[in-house]
Amino acid sequence: MTARRREALIVEHMPAAERIARRVHQRSCWHLDVNDVIQTGYVGLIQASKRYRPSLGPFDRFAYWAVFGAIMDATRRRKYREEMNDSLDAMADHLGYAPEHLTIDPAPLPNAIAERREVQGLLLVAILDLPIVEGAVLLGHLAGETLPEVGRFHQRSGTWAQGKLASAKTHVTEQMRKAA
Repeated sequence: MTARRREALIVEHMPAAERIARRVHQRSCWHLDVNDVIQTGYVGLIQASKRYRPSLGPFDRFAYWAVFGAIMDATRRRKYREEMNDSLDAMADHLGYAPEHLTIDPAPLPNAIAERREVQGLLLVAILDLPIVEGAVLLGHLAGETLPEVGRFHQRSGTWAQGKLASAKTHVTEQMRKAA
């Protein structure tokens, strides 16, 4: 199916998706914002247009179940999250505390990920700014090679590699300080 045909199906069936969403909202999702339910219905409609094949029958019927299913799935996921939060809160109230392994999410927060990526980018720029030999020594060392191995690779001594590594570290540290 072409993108134009898919878009035409979506636009044509948006009123039906909204009707389905409003009906589901009245019957079982009345506690949610109706606009959220309608948006979820639109998402289901878009997904239906991507999965639809004429051999599956009329699009109307296919879209109905896709929209309805998307709304119900989203409602279940939301309810599950709310119940999990209620359960953990109830446990903390009952016990007077929440077990540490339940209260700490080991995943880094989005801002920590962004900061790490920014630091990695600055570090990469600082390494690329190094003279070629110092950059090669630093990267070899970071890859786990010993300084004597790095020195031998450059047909030099381990002491020479140690000096180049110290110089590279100093340069990178200065560049990172300037960037901060």
